[in-house]
Order: sequence, then structure tokens, then C-alpha cells
Amino acid sequence: MSSSHEQQGCVLVEIQGRLVTVTLNRPDRRNALSIPMFDALEPVLSGLSRHGDVPIVLLRGEGSFFCSGFDLDPCLEDRSLMETYVRRLGSCIRHLRSIEGVVVAAVTGGALAGGCALVAACDMVIADAKAIMGYPVHRIGISPAVSVPSLISGSGTGSARTLALGHDPIPAERARQLGLVHAVVQDSSKVMDEAMARCRSLLEKGPDALAATKQWMNRLDGSDDHETAMKAMEISARTGRSDTAAMMLEQFLGQRRSRRGG
Repeated sequence: MSSSHEQQGCVLVEIQGRLVTVTLNRPDRRNALSIPMFDALEPVLSGLSRHGDVPIVLLRGEGSFFCSGFDLDPCLEDRSLMETYVRRLGSCIRHLRSIEGVVVAAVTGGALAGGCALVAACDMVIADAKAIMGYPVHRIGISPAVSVPSLISGSGTGSARTLALGHDPIPAERARQLGLVHAVVQDSSKVMDEAMARCRSLLEKGPDALAATKQWMNRLDGSDDHETAMKAMEISARTGRSDTAAMMLEQFLGQRRSRRGG
């Protein structure tokens, strides 16, 4: 099978037939979502959402941590950046849900805040047993509403409330019980093996049947409801540009610097 590799800034793309592996490639910052990261990721996902061959997509993070959420430090100098982050994240979520084929997330280390939002937009999630998941964003005054529609579609309303309204991240096994994670792998070095096995199995299925099934499920669970997705994004954007969020972010980053010794 022929394959190709591309690097789009902070994102690596490997194509092997219908299997497309998308790698967040900023391991020194736990793959934090920055403007350069969004500039690379958004067009890749947009292209996959228009892909004509029903791709099977594997989303992963380089290094030991899938994604730690937004890169917060630049937001102190530019208060408008948080709202921009939210809108770019909302776009990525919509593209993920629009991909005709199945999207599998391979999570090592953890997926927090915006990282968890990306995971919740995937169809299947494989995580290592030590991974942590969740939305610890209320501590900086931001609502995770942008992720709630896809979270509800995958986990149900009750579990979505637990995940979106909770404060502390939860372990992968608890996330599996709530429906966010679909399989937990005890050995973190085997997560990619399990995720690739799922992808290979999916490649053996009829692509048109998979696409039709996903399209119908998206219709039933509201994943294709553009208006709801936009309203959810606006809620997160509104809280992100508030004075309260700016104050809480400054406090949070100050405390983090103190813990790190400067």
C-alpha cells in the first residue's frame, strides 16, 4: 500500500490508502492548542470532511500527552485570543463530526479542556489506563459549552453533565464508564497498536455503509445541527472574552508560575 507523509506546521499527516493518521506535533508543550496549531489542524480536518473516499482517521498526539488544551500564556497579552481559540476549536469540532468515515482517537497521558473537546468529537476513543480526561476550564472562567453537543451525542446527557460541570479531571477508566472512552489499554505503549487494530478492522467494512450509518446517527443525535453547534460555541466565546475570565486566567497562571518556581 502506498503512503505519503506531510507536515503542516504543528500537525503531521500520514496517508496510507483510506487510512489517514493526523498527529498533533507539539510535544514540548503537551500539544497545546495555539494559533499555529489551529492554522495547521483546521485545514487538515476541513479537507478530510470533504474527502470523497470515506477515510478512516486516526487522531493522536506526539509524545506522552495527547493534548493539554489551549496554550494559555499568550492570552495574558492578548485578551481577544481566548475567544479566537474557542472559535477555532468549534470549527475543528464541526469538521471532525462531518468526516464521513470513522474517527478514532488514540489518547496517551491525557486530554484536557480543548484536548478533551477534540476527543469528544471523535467516534471511538482508545486511552491508556493512566490518562486523565476532563474540562478543568471553569477555574479560568470559561464554559466548555462548545464541546457539549458532541459530548452529549457520545456520552448521553447525564454523563455529559458529570464531565462538563465537574472540576477535576478523571481517570480513563471512569471516562470509559461515562461513555467518553471506549477502550482502556493498561500499557501506554500499546495504545497505538489497539487504535491501529480498530482502524484496520474499520477499513474492512463497506465504506458507503459506514458513511450512511454515521450520517444517520449524526442526524438522530443532533451532531449535524449547525445552529446548535454555533450557539454552543458562542456561549464559550462569550465567557472567554469576559472580565471575569481575564481575572481568573491571570490568577491561575500566577499560581502555576509559583508552583513551577517562577
